[in-house]
Amino acid sequence: MSENESILLKRAYKLWDEARVEIRQRVTQRDQYVTKLAVSLAAVIGASITYDKPLIIAIAPIISIYFCLLIDYSYKVHQALSQYLANNIESQIKELIKTSLDDQKPILEEYETMFLKKGLVGPRKLLSDYIPYSISILLVPVYCFCFNLQKEHLVIILLSSVLSSIYWWYRQHKKENS
Repeated sequence: MSENESILLKRAYKLWDEARVEIRQRVTQRDQYVTKLAVSLAAVIGASITYDKPLIIAIAPIISIYFCLLIDYSYKVHQALSQYLANNIESQIKELIKTSLDDQKPILEEYETMFLKKGLVGPRKLLSDYIPYSISILLVPVYCFCFNLQKEHLVIILLSSVLSSIYWWYRQHKKENS
């Protein structure tokens, strides 16, 4: 291996390591978002029941949409990094190593290439896909169960649920078309 190829290989490994660290941080970040989402929703429902303020519960869909957008964006960054690693860095590392190895030795499939081929997705992704819709569907029955049916409050709760459902439908429709 020439000195120039050695320098390129070191740089490629450095970029690979930096991207892997970023991906690990994204995974940790998603775990934190899911925890914060659960705690926030529990706090909203608890405050609504404890203080007998049914309108507090109307912000539950907004909270779920907010955290699910963060989770979604984290997955998009992860996907972009995975593609960058698989298509650029890992292929460059393979080529640099291939020039210095015998043709008889196999080149191993790199981690991100395998990840992209298998399309591995964790439960947080499913959670971020369906929580806003689930919250909007469950919101009205929870409200009716916990509070006396007051028409003016129910209208606000229904509006919040409808907006959350529209958001969920839009997201699902956008995913199918992309």
